[in-house]
Amino acid sequence: MTDETCASSIGPSIPQTESLNRTAQNFSNQRQLEGDYHNLRIDFNWKGFDVTSITGYRATDETMSRDLDATQVDFYSVISEQDYDQFSQEVTISKQLTERLHFATGFYLLDYEYSLFQEEFFILNALGNAGLSSGHAPCEIQ
Repeated sequence: MTDETCASSIGPSIPQTESLNRTAQNFSNQRQLEGDYHNLRIDFNWKGFDVTSITGYRATDETMSRDLDATQVDFYSVISEQDYDQFSQEVTISKQLTERLHFATGFYLLDYEYSLFQEEFFILNALGNAGLSSGHAPCEIQ
């Protein structure tokens, strides 16, 4: 790189910006999030008791790509995929027994699953695996 601009001195095939304020990354830092969220509440009276049922469902999928070195050469980058699924159920039963005594009971269930896949590229690891550097072993920096 030259001292005055971000122009590459490596060669003309490397992207260059010719600007002090802007660098050329090798890919965009993109993020995508998709989600489904559903809730259902049911209130009813059963044999003089007030019953409330609340059901919830949530599913999210997120994908992120990050160029952590902010250069046009892939020196250090991470691609992540995260999935989260959740189901919850709450049921309460209540009744006003006397003027001063209110009875309530119920249960709550929460079931969820989370997974993360992360692919990390670090050029010193790649060179170390090829015997060209004393880079760290794969996955050592995670």
